Amino acid sequence: MVAKTIIHNLTINVNSPNNSTDKHEVCSNLEKVAQRKKAAITISGKLHLIGEEKRAILMRACNTVLEIYKCSNCGKTKVLNAHLCRDRLCPTCQYLLSVKRYNQMQETIKHLNVAAYEWRFITLTIRNCAPEDLTQTISQMLKSWDRICKRRTIKRILKGWGRSLEITYNRNVGSFHPH
Repeated sequence: MVAKTIIHNLTINVNSPNNSTDKHEVCSNLEKVAQRKKAAITISGKLHLIGEEKRAILMRACNTVLEIYKCSNCGKTKVLNAHLCRDRLCPTCQYLLSVKRYNQMQETIKHLNVAAYEWRFITLTIRNCAPEDLTQTISQMLKSWDRICKRRTIKRILKGWGRSLEITYNRNVGSFHPH
């Protein structure tokens, strides 16, 4: 069965091996993607205003087609085809990337548990910084992480690690929070 729906200039094709797929259920789960698509269009307009034409065009066209497959046996959905801009400022691409990273981390944790490793999840954070200091702040954070990992005591007990960087924006103060 192929169900086709348009949400906020986003065409969604849902493929299912049988007719039991509830189109409304799948589309309601994708409402977050549609909301991010609207935000991407707003950001695209701002990129256009500052002369970033190519990025603006790619972001506006980002995720205009999303084709997903829903398994009738397990109920999982998988993206088969998506037209993405892959811009770091695109809310849609960042949301999809965060979902992908979450799933990858879940698989890693399952492996660690099966292998009987002890693992820890930590978040290292610093104070918010001004937009003009963001690049320097991130560089400082990455260098600090490298220094931590090179310590002799850490090297002895650490078998591996994964690192992710997230940056949030405080609209009230106009500052960024890398963590």
